[in-house]
Amino acid sequence: MEAEMAEVVDELNNLLVRERGEVEALKSLVDHLSQTDPDIVSGAEDALETARWACSGLYHRINQLDGIVTLDSSDLAERVDNEDDTKRKLEIICRHQRQDVKAIKSLLKRDDLDEATRDFLEELLNLHQSSENWCRSVLKEWEPDLQIQDAE
Repeated sequence: MEAEMAEVVDELNNLLVRERGEVEALKSLVDHLSQTDPDIVSGAEDALETARWACSGLYHRINQLDGIVTLDSSDLAERVDNEDDTKRKLEIICRHQRQDVKAIKSLLKRDDLDEATRDFLEELLNLHQSSENWCRSVLKEWEPDLQIQDAE
């Protein structure tokens, strides 16, 4: 059982690394949209709030499972900041959201999750799906035939 919990903690830490990068990327996107597309900034702010909430919740869940919380962060913000085009920034974030959804669904398939972690992940899944849907809807408005590929 201890090895299984260590594996759960590792997966939660991997998700935390992704979420931390997402917070920084979305902060940058909110700043960018405030100047270029203020009519859609509220959706990015909602996604940012989800990522912040996720970081807090993941930190808490890892601690509750007696795990060691990682200090790492992904390079998502750097990848988003390297793009000048708003549409391209959104495409990167949308792919990242989809990967988050997949990672959360994978975690939820585990039989060894405690109830509090499962409840948290189910809520996080719903919030990430909403963020991805917002991102997709904005991209579809800009380019109706757009196909969004999964992130690496």
